[in-house]
Amino acid sequence: MRIAIVLPFLLDLSGSAGTGRISGAALALNVFARRYANDPEVEALELYLAPRDLLNPDAIRGLASLILEPANFGRGKLEIHSIYAIPDVWGDGRERIIHTDDLHLFARDRDLRDRYAKGPTPIACDIHCMGHKSSVDSLRLVARMPRNSFDRIYATSASAAEAINATFETLGAGLHTSVQVQPRMIDPAGLNPCSGLEEKSAIRRKLGLPEEGVIALSIGRMSVATKGDLAVLVEVFAEAAGRDHHLVIAGHEEVTGYAELVLDLAARLGASERVHIIGGFGIGSRGELYRASDFLVFPADSGNEVFGQVTVEAMACGLPVLGTDWDGLKDTIEHGVTGFKVPTYTLPRLGRFDGLTQAADEPTTLLLRAQATVIDRHVFGAFFTQMLEDSDLRQRMGRAAVDAYRTRFHPERLYPKLIAAFHQQLQAAGDEPVSSREERQRWAAEHALTVPAFEQFERYGTRPLLATDHRFKTTAKGLAALKGTNSIELFPEVTVVLPVAVIELLLSKLSIPRNALDIQEIATQSQIPYDVLHFGLAALCKRGYISLERTGSNPLDGL
Repeated sequence: MRIAIVLPFLLDLSGSAGTGRISGAALALNVFARRYANDPEVEALELYLAPRDLLNPDAIRGLASLILEPANFGRGKLEIHSIYAIPDVWGDGRERIIHTDDLHLFARDRDLRDRYAKGPTPIACDIHCMGHKSSVDSLRLVARMPRNSFDRIYATSASAAEAINATFETLGAGLHTSVQVQPRMIDPAGLNPCSGLEEKSAIRRKLGLPEEGVIALSIGRMSVATKGDLAVLVEVFAEAAGRDHHLVIAGHEEVTGYAELVLDLAARLGASERVHIIGGFGIGSRGELYRASDFLVFPADSGNEVFGQVTVEAMACGLPVLGTDWDGLKDTIEHGVTGFKVPTYTLPRLGRFDGLTQAADEPTTLLLRAQATVIDRHVFGAFFTQMLEDSDLRQRMGRAAVDAYRTRFHPERLYPKLIAAFHQQLQAAGDEPVSSREERQRWAAEHALTVPAFEQFERYGTRPLLATDHRFKTTAKGLAALKGTNSIELFPEVTVVLPVAVIELLLSKLSIPRNALDIQEIATQSQIPYDVLHFGLAALCKRGYISLERTGSNPLDGL
């Protein structure tokens, strides 16, 4: 089995989103990649990157060091390709799983697979959010595509699975794609329970937090639209807390000024000395923040939050969790055992608001939906008080939380189940009838999701490059480059997608003038794809390594 991931951003594998901020989605992808690349059952992990990422060799080496265990270096377990190599690699006829990182990429990967893959290639689609319009747009496209029995969406919670199936139903596609609940694997590295009061005090001193008292921790991006309303959290805390109780809010601001608003609110409520904000912190600091705290509080209310990775991280560190009864938290928190769940109340439908989502900006849409989700403040306050005041309860729930992490969310528990499911998908893909495969390929050819930029913009120019009266010849500059006297100077992005062998072939073959029909013959004889050879011809003509002449007419004719 081979596993392929088409990456929008190289940083996604570092545990950070493309912006460099810590992201649960990026952390999850990092765990998947490391498991795949070092699994004896997986022949190779194939990563497909944009040319801009391939131009950074230090980042590529860092990526390999991040993913591969030392024993697997040099064994071919990690392959890094340009996205422009997908037709060639996927055309080899071998079995591979496409790991799609989120729903908004599902339609993209289905289109790529149906156009280029020659062997059994099922898609395993992970999910990170359901609140974005791009996710629904992707499902809308997938719903129009021919069904198959082997693609699968791996939902992180039962609620998310229900939401995906309901979306397909709303789109008139029925149960279009199989959906399986697969909780998020949480890497245990650095996530250990606190060894005792001495360690806790030392970490608090290091972080500049009060050494005495009870600390409730809220960790994650500070965003009222995509995480939880911190105003509700601060207000409930101010009512429930005593003088030795503290609330620590750790995370990056999604909107500049939000942290200041939260601190202003705490001051108005007389809790400014007990509400602390920690802004920037590294991925490796998460464990220290958990060990410095006594319990986690997470008032999730956004459709963007489908799992709540921090809840499981906190459990791994021995913290009970006070969270909302919301999507993934419904599954991760065992009420009364590993923490408490606070009831949430939602509106079933807001036609006016849903109907205008295509005109509204996405952050506003997410914010309005979150503000229409009501958290039971009375229950929230009661549980908050109980957590703050009852140390025996916290310790009992903390021990249960560690046990729950180890039995339900540790990679050693979840990964074998995932690989077993992949084998089922490959078996089903291998058994696909020829008529079904041809229907998928035909649909993809007729409804390609690509942007036909080259086809569109050929009308902008004077005439086609490969006109029958055009003749091409290697220039003195090109011959010098071919002999090694001068170097080939092309934009780095061009060199990533244009193999050296193609450049050398064109420069050598065109040392004798040739026309467009000759170019086609060169492509046929060399078995180089026409598109690649034609692009190379254009790039070398543009930079003066090959000359273009029109035979028997004035170059300005037709202008």
